[in-house]
Amino acid sequence: MLKRKMLAVIGCMICFAVGFVYASPFGQGLRKQPVIAHGNWVDTSVTVDDQTERADLIVRVQVDSEPKARKLREVLKTNTPGQPVKDNVFITPFTDTKMRVLEVYKGEAGQRIEVMQTGGYLPAEGTDPEIHMEMEGDPIYVKGSEHILFLKDISGDAVHAKGRSLYRTVSPASRYEIQGTQVINHAELPENFVPPTSVAELTEQIRSALSK
Repeated sequence: MLKRKMLAVIGCMICFAVGFVYASPFGQGLRKQPVIAHGNWVDTSVTVDDQTERADLIVRVQVDSEPKARKLREVLKTNTPGQPVKDNVFITPFTDTKMRVLEVYKGEAGQRIEVMQTGGYLPAEGTDPEIHMEMEGDPIYVKGSEHILFLKDISGDAVHAKGRSLYRTVSPASRYEIQGTQVINHAELPENFVPPTSVAELTEQIRSALSK
């Protein structure tokens, strides 16, 4: 129930964002910079302790293939008295990224997993416009990059993962990009929260949280 509630909240928010995308100057032959969308996540945990408790799987991964965007297209009819019935089209891009598992800190995983994000790039198709958007603090993964992720298992979800295995991050702060010995968190964090800044510090906090 919580998983679907979270996805529904994001979906409703994206419908508004896509309305903005419709009006933006796409379709001129060049891919524009992504529109940055802002969402209200159900889970806003930021501390390693909280994320470790909520995560089904915590892993260090490397993105080993290009992310693939998919389209969620919904047509809703509006019936205003005295006016003809109108179709309103809402399009939400989602991106699935395959990753190679380098280390497992919590849970069980095979050699590869697939992680979902809201956002991505969809070329114009028929009457559907070109859409390029990302969630604030959750840029689309880049092939070759490494991350430590706190994940929720949404395998079998009726909308996103029917008949397949799929994960999403616990919250916007649940992904740490690895750059050398350092880690970077792209999320907008509370002013009084200082996230771990190195791989060693982050993994030590994870192990400490797991031992409690």
